[in-house]
Amino acid sequence: MLNRRISCAALLLAAVLSISVRAEDAKPKAPASGPNLRVVEVGPEITRLDMAVKFFASADGKGPTVALVSAIHVADPSFYEVAQKLLDAQDLVLFEGVGGGHANDRETPKGRIELTNNRIRMLAILIERHKAQTKEYPSALDDLAKTAGDSRVMRDRLTRAKKDAWNHPLTYEKTAAGFTLTSSGADGKPGGEGENADLAFADQDPLAKDELDDLSALQADLADALGLTFQLHGFDTGKPNYRNADISVEQLKAKLGNNDGQANQFLQMMDGSSSMSGVVKMALGMIRGNPRMQITFKAIIMDMLATVGDDMSKLGNLQPGLQDMMKVLIDERNQVVIESLKAELAKEKPARSIAMWYGAGHMKDLEERLIDQLKYRHVASFWLPAITLDLTESDIKMKDIAGMRNMVKAMIETMKNRK
Repeated sequence: MLNRRISCAALLLAAVLSISVRAEDAKPKAPASGPNLRVVEVGPEITRLDMAVKFFASADGKGPTVALVSAIHVADPSFYEVAQKLLDAQDLVLFEGVGGGHANDRETPKGRIELTNNRIRMLAILIERHKAQTKEYPSALDDLAKTAGDSRVMRDRLTRAKKDAWNHPLTYEKTAAGFTLTSSGADGKPGGEGENADLAFADQDPLAKDELDDLSALQADLADALGLTFQLHGFDTGKPNYRNADISVEQLKAKLGNNDGQANQFLQMMDGSSSMSGVVKMALGMIRGNPRMQITFKAIIMDMLATVGDDMSKLGNLQPGLQDMMKVLIDERNQVVIESLKAELAKEKPARSIAMWYGAGHMKDLEERLIDQLKYRHVASFWLPAITLDLTESDIKMKDIAGMRNMVKAMIETMKNRK
C-alpha cells in the first residue's frame, strides 16, 4: 500500500512538472547556474513558486542567445501571460509536446503541406470528440467551439485550424458515412499537383484511440480543482515563431515498449483511464469548490516541489522499468531539442534569439548538453512567479493547515529514503 501511495504521489507530481522526472541512474551534475524552480516564503502568510528563465551566450560571442524558460503544467494565469509575452518576442521558440502537430518549416511547400495536414487532423479529432459528446457529427466547423474549450488559447487554435497554410478555409461536409475534410492546396482549386494538390483527411491514417482520448485530462482536472490554469489552455504555441522539438507519439511508444507495464500505467494515469487516476480524480473532486482543501493542496504541492526541486531522482530508487521509461521521457527527448538547436545554428542566417520552453525537470540536462555539446555559457537569470498562495485576506491561515503539510513532508522523507 505504501508503494502504491508513493507511486501515485510521484506520478501526480510529474504531472505538475510537465512530466519532469529524471532517472536515478543518470547522475546529473548540478548546473553552475543554480536551480530551475524555487519556493519562496514571501511573508508569514504568502508562499510563492517561481520558475527560472536562464540566458546563455556562445563561447565566442558570435552565435544567437539561447534562453531556457522553465514551464509547469498548472499555474496562475499571470504566469502564462508573462511567459507568452517573453517567448513571443524571441525569433524562435523550441517547445515540448509529444506528437506536437506543428510544422517545423512554414516557409517551404513541404512545410505548408505538413501544417495543413496537421490542422486537418486536429479538426478531425475535435469532430470525433464532438460526436462522442453529442451523438452526432457537427453541421459546421463553427459547432466545434464548445468541444475545443472555452479558453482564449483554444479558441485561437480552432480559428487557425479552420484555414489551411495558404489561408484558404478548409472544406467540411457531413455525410451519411461520416464526414469529409479537405484543402484545395496552394491554388485553392480542386485537383492539381505538388503544392496545388488537394489534401484530405480521408488520405490520412485513421485516428488512434490515444488521439481521441484527452491525454492531458489529469493536468486539466488538477488545474480546475485548484483554481489554476492548465498550460494548454493558457499558453499558445501555434504562432509562427514556435517550433515543436519533441518526439512523435509513434517514436515514444516504440522507445518505451512495455517496460513491465510501467509505461502503460503512467500514460493511463495521464489520460484518466487507470484505477490510480480514478482515485486521484475522486480526490480532486473533493478539493474542487472547497477553499480550505484548495489552499491545503496548493501548499502541499509547494512543499513537495521545495523538497524535490527540479530533480525527481530525489524521490528515491525507482523501479527498473520506470527508470528506463524516465530515461526516454527526459534524456532522449532532450537530445531531440539539442539536435533541433544544432540544425538552426548551422543555418547561414540562424535566428538571433532562441528560447526553449520545456518542463523544469528537463532543464538541468538541457543546460548540460547546451554547455557540453554547443559550448554555450550561462550569462543571466531571473524568475517568473508561477503560483502564489496568499492567505493575508483569508480566514484560513498557514497554521490551520500545518498538520496536513507535516504529514506530507514525512511522506516525502519516506520517498527520499526508500531503498
